[in-house]
Amino acid sequence: NEEALEEQGSLQTMKSRQLEESA
Repeated sequence: NEEALEEQGSLQTMKSRQLEESA
């Protein structure tokens, strides 16, 4: 399912951004 893959990608992007901000 392409939509599921897009959701996973956006979630990973959000997580990495949060990690960068907290670092």
